[in-house]
Amino acid sequence: MRLLTYLVLGFAALVVIAWSVANRGAVTVASAPDLTAYGLPASPTYDVPLFALALGFGAVGFILGAAREYLREGRVRRRAAESRREADKLQREVATLKRNQNLDEDDEIIALTAR
Repeated sequence: MRLLTYLVLGFAALVVIAWSVANRGAVTVASAPDLTAYGLPASPTYDVPLFALALGFGAVGFILGAAREYLREGRVRRRAAESRREADKLQREVATLKRNQNLDEDDEIIALTAR
């Protein structure tokens, strides 16, 4: 299974690298629309490689999606932690009861449950 994961990740990396090399041409990115006709100052523009722009927006989207999912699943993680604590508490209680209980060796059912 680990080999399959590495193969898929390697293939995805090759696709991203090939796509990046094919799209390394610069594009002009403006921080705001050109409103100089209305007497406003010109907004700054930047020349950025297309692949950097696309990969940057993809990374930002991935991070925002992961953060949203983490926050959405908080309730489920909290319930799981509460259930885990309750199970640990009950296991400790069962162990205490087994330790403190004097079992009658003639009673087979009680002897079986004590094991």
